[in-house]
Amino acid sequence: MTNFILPDLLYQVALYWSPGDLQEDGERDYDSVTPIEIPCHWSHTHSETVDLQGEVYLSSATVQTSTPILRRGVLWLSTAKVSDAAGTALSQVPATIPMNQIIQNVKVIPDVQGEEILYEAML
Repeated sequence: MTNFILPDLLYQVALYWSPGDLQEDGERDYDSVTPIEIPCHWSHTHSETVDLQGEVYLSSATVQTSTPILRRGVLWLSTAKVSDAAGTALSQVPATIPMNQIIQNVKVIPDVQGEEILYEAML
């Protein structure tokens, strides 16, 4: 028995670009990354969080998923639902990568039994 009910919680679909390789100018190369569809729960909430090192994160959205995601990756909410056919969200890829939706911080939240992990991203 787990504490999370992830299939019920994660009913939306986002596109996720992992952080690209560093270019010579120090920027990430997201254009070389192929986005993947991930199930998620996207909340448009404004919040402020301070991590253990004292770094402050201002967030305009919180995204929860069961798919491992990394800081500096990019998330984009599609209109697809988890019940739609695979590839539905990929058919909606925006013309330009939404660089205003870079993942600032990721919390990794395991359930008590360690059977499920919830990843919570702050955008």
